[in-house]
Amino acid sequence: MSDSQAPFATLGNAIGFITKLTGSVTIQSIDGQERVVKIGDAVFFGETVVTGSNSSVTIAFVDGTEVVIGGDSVVEITDEIYNTGDNEDLVADSSTDVDALQDAILAGDDPTLVQEAPAAGETLGEQQRVDVDIDRNDNTALPTFGNDSSSALPKYGYDTSGNGGGPTTQTQDTTPSTSNRTIPVTGNVPAIAGTVTVSSITEDDVVNKAEANGTITVTGTATGGDISQGDQVILVINGVTYTTTVSSTGTWSVGVAGSDLAADTEFDAVVTSSNSSGNTVESTGSSTHAVDTAISTPIIDLVSASDTGDSSVDNLTNDTTATFTLSNIDSDVTLVEVFSGTTKLGNAVQAADGSWSFTATNGQLAEGANTLTVKVTDNAGNTATSTPLDVTLDTQASASISIDTIAGDDVLNAIEASGIVTITGRVDGDAAEGDTVTLTINNVQYTGSVTSDLTYSIDVAGSDLAGDANHVISASVTGTDAAGNEFTATSESTDGTYQDKSTVIASLDDNGFTPEGEDAIFTLSLNQASPTDVTVKLSTSFDTASADDIGTMTASYVDENGQTQLLTIGSDGSLTVPAGVTKVALNVPTINDSVYEGNEKFTINLEGVTGVIAFDSATTTIVDSDSAPIPTIDLSAVGDGNLSATEADAVTLSGTTENVEAN
Repeated sequence: MSDSQAPFATLGNAIGFITKLTGSVTIQSIDGQERVVKIGDAVFFGETVVTGSNSSVTIAFVDGTEVVIGGDSVVEITDEIYNTGDNEDLVADSSTDVDALQDAILAGDDPTLVQEAPAAGETLGEQQRVDVDIDRNDNTALPTFGNDSSSALPKYGYDTSGNGGGPTTQTQDTTPSTSNRTIPVTGNVPAIAGTVTVSSITEDDVVNKAEANGTITVTGTATGGDISQGDQVILVINGVTYTTTVSSTGTWSVGVAGSDLAADTEFDAVVTSSNSSGNTVESTGSSTHAVDTAISTPIIDLVSASDTGDSSVDNLTNDTTATFTLSNIDSDVTLVEVFSGTTKLGNAVQAADGSWSFTATNGQLAEGANTLTVKVTDNAGNTATSTPLDVTLDTQASASISIDTIAGDDVLNAIEASGIVTITGRVDGDAAEGDTVTLTINNVQYTGSVTSDLTYSIDVAGSDLAGDANHVISASVTGTDAAGNEFTATSESTDGTYQDKSTVIASLDDNGFTPEGEDAIFTLSLNQASPTDVTVKLSTSFDTASADDIGTMTASYVDENGQTQLLTIGSDGSLTVPAGVTKVALNVPTINDSVYEGNEKFTINLEGVTGVIAFDSATTTIVDSDSAPIPTIDLSAVGDGNLSATEADAVTLSGTTENVEAN
């Protein structure tokens, strides 16, 4: 017997072996056990051979004979099939059987009841049993393999077609026997069920959420028995009927709604087949599967230690290896993936306490905005993706600072130089309210803070502005941006950004000509108002004029109210100009003496003493108002009054003049 076959009862040793086989053939032992045979399997006396519609089998007996059983046959191996006696015994036995059958028919009895019952196994009814006659001869030709549908059954004295009725005759072939026998069999044979299997519904035989929302192809096999290509396969799942057919290779497949499989975890696959007798049989295979469609939506968040922004929940960081916590993850989740956009960053790791986390490697997070999600997959294949988390990576602070115009006009005057000058400016970029601004002027540092409108205002000593030989201001702003990055932005004004005009300079303007008897008016000017009084010294130089030609000099200025204020000129010529005064009028009277003296000049000299620089002078010309005398010339006589020829070449004239200025 085959290694896979269960023990079964036999009557002695094997009398033959399977040598040829097509389709599926079953042998029933004497104790009723069935086995599907293959080439090389043993056959025992008293066993029953059952073939399907497309099956046939050749049995080689140990006596050297051979029998071929065609399709749709049920043949019991009796002494009619295998007999060790000679031909005469076989003929005698056959004649006796025929006589008994004929007597039974004439008596109206069931002719099959006169035969001996099988040694063991299920009793076969008349429509399930086909008796065969053995035709022996001495021809040497091999038997035809398969079902010879054109051959007539031998006669036993009754209708061997299985339908009964009508007179029968028996014909005995006395041709010498050979060792080969062909048994064509026809009759009303029951259809034989095959084997139906249903493959795993899915790869893991568990319907997950995605599969439940789609179509699942259910597959299986249908082989053996009377199952053949084209037989209908019916599956009823969740009350819905799905049909398909068996393929030429004995497989089948049908698309089933995943929702039906999710709702119904047990179903049968039923294959309906028929044999050549028209009998049908159902072959059934069962399937059971599991359903797992539930999975929680995970949550991703930036840990507070990696959130370096102003708030621990603003998802702003300067950490290129930031760590994220992943929560709301089911216990049956087997894969946790983290993505930035559509780019997978990596898989999360689970700690001993069951928590999940992910730490980015340097370079995975892009500078600027990053949209992160976490995707989880459980052991059933269900997936869920978190709500996106927007995280900003800011690793570089950027700031700038500028300086406004110094003193409003980039000119430092004396008053400003002696007082306080307010330096203003603006910051931009990541600089914010409260950041520190530092100004360095003349090696002195001044600090202030950025205001809400991103400006600053710092008071500095004008003297430092005036004292910086290069007239350069260095400004810087330091702080921390929103992501926690520290920065320092600097700006330095170019050389000579502002002009230092803090020195007071005095000058004199002359009036050109002064009519005799009027005041010669000179203007003492300061280049700028001085925050303090300044002192100058005045003196007079006489050119062509004399001291008695002019009077005493006076000084005055017009105040802010339009009133003329007199100043005192000291005996040494010193004059104090009050703070803030920039113009002083100097009046010098000229004397009208009624003596013609001609035009005369004199000069006023200016010299700085304190708080002022002055090296200047101004000249005026006194225009004499008296009439000049009429010039006269008195010539002396030339010789005797007559010119001789010799005197005509050169004559010297001489005489006297009056009221003529000498050269």
